[in-house]
Amino acid sequence: MRKGKEISWETYEKIQRDYYSDPFADIKARNIKYKVTDEKGNPVEINLKQMTESTQKRIRENNNPVELDHKVDFKK
Repeated sequence: MRKGKEISWETYEKIQRDYYSDPFADIKARNIKYKVTDEKGNPVEINLKQMTESTQKRIRENNNPVELDHKVDFKK
């Protein structure tokens, strides 16, 4: 079993804010080719801006930490 790495709250908060600001940064940085299909297998055009906005909305709606003093406030 792998052991985790202990990080400070500031590092955790930075990681969360970076992910919120660009959830698909890793895909963009690595030039990963991606393809999305609908339920019938037809290719669907990908709009990363729209996917980013929906991911950010989901993050804001589900931002419900156990400890309120450790809540990351995500701005729209």
